Amino acid sequence: MKENKIKVISIFRPGLVVVSGQKYVVPGWQSVSMETQLSDIDWELPEYITRTKNNVTKIQSSSSKNIYTVTQRGDSWSCTCPAGKFRGMCKHINQVKESN
Repeated sequence: MKENKIKVISIFRPGLVVVSGQKYVVPGWQSVSMETQLSDIDWELPEYITRTKNNVTKIQSSSSKNIYTVTQRGDSWSCTCPAGKFRGMCKHINQVKESN
């Protein structure tokens, strides 16, 4: 096992891909040795995503300083952003789903 883990900060779980004989950690396309395994990766959520109790997540808007609340109740999702209120589905919900 490696002493130094590879740090990945992303809303998406990291993965390893090999392209043209080179191994990369994605997202971010960071070049790593061919021996690198998923256990060598230290994954963290970005600071703008904060998980709270009861399947509620606070997430900062990517275009402003607004903080929205994404809530999961069973299979139902909601967000307090304008798109979430209007359409019922938004990029914030998708970001939280991908980070689970």
